[in-house]
Amino acid sequence: MLRVAMILYSLVGSTLAGIGVIAVLVSGYGTLNPIIVSAAIGPSSRCRWHD
Repeated sequence: MLRVAMILYSLVGSTLAGIGVIAVLVSGYGTLNPIIVSAAIGPSSRCRWHD
């Protein structure tokens, strides 16, 4: 089960990072800082279903 969770986390994290970069580029921010920040927020914005 942990293996499946790690595989899903890597796929979902990279997908969210890509979506963030695309959103930043579409909104007109083409410099390095907004792109890196949006790419870093992607994998760290996972949902926590248990607390």
